[in-house]
Amino acid sequence: RAARPDRPDARAADLAIPAPPPPAARRFAASALGGRDDGAMLEGPSHDRAVARARGDLVHLLIETLAETPDRDDLLARHGAAVPPDLRAGCLAEATAALALPDLAPFLGPDSLAEAGLSVTLPELGGRLTGRIDRLAILPDRIELLDFKTGRAPGPGDPAPDAYLRQLAAYRAALGRLHPGLPVRAHLLWTAVPRIDRQPDAALDAAWARLIAGPV
Repeated sequence: RAARPDRPDARAADLAIPAPPPPAARRFAASALGGRDDGAMLEGPSHDRAVARARGDLVHLLIETLAETPDRDDLLARHGAAVPPDLRAGCLAEATAALALPDLAPFLGPDSLAEAGLSVTLPELGGRLTGRIDRLAILPDRIELLDFKTGRAPGPGDPAPDAYLRQLAAYRAALGRLHPGLPVRAHLLWTAVPRIDRQPDAALDAAWARLIAGPV
């Protein structure tokens, strides 16, 4: 039989409740860092939110797969069910025009990745960033990232919505932690135009400062 402790403090220690485990690291998605849904705001008045999301998903998928899957009718049949039939042809035309952009070529080369996933702790934001970059090219002297946007594009030279700048700034910070010493350049592909805009470093710096200063 086990000996009973003689001291009251020993008995109290035996009955002490274990300390709770430390809280899990906070996680947040890069796409949610902008607060207001500027992406939905830019989609235009003729599309409700669900249709706009489905349409955007289809354009994304077509850009990623058209080069490898020549049967376009099959692609639309398999992946376009959530998009109204009268919009599917427009999605195909939009993706085809985007793929013809000369500026897109570096993001489709052998050094590029499609749908590159990220999960990186960013102490400045108090947690772990998760996200998925549409196209990522890791080159010997720099990193180029590209995010597709299917909403209405700003005019040439006009700034991108703040939600998008915050998202790209967070991606840039995460890639900087993964690849220290390599500069990261961020771009947006506006599929409706189509046009690729490199986002100014100063705009991304300002967006990152706003992220750090405000609640995430």
